[in-house]
Amino acid sequence: MSVTFEAKGTEYGVNGAAQGAGSPSVKPIWADDEELDYGPKVDISEVLDYGCSLC
Repeated sequence: MSVTFEAKGTEYGVNGAAQGAGSPSVKPIWADDEELDYGPKVDISEVLDYGCSLC
């Protein structure tokens, strides 16, 4: 199941299935987690879970 979202006219792939189907990765716009100083990104599991719940 592909999970995508649209931001500023571009549809990004949240998961590998969406990216494999041609949607660009969210990595270029994925925000760093400011609470942690060593590089992890903010948790987007809620976006993935919500996308999966729509199917």
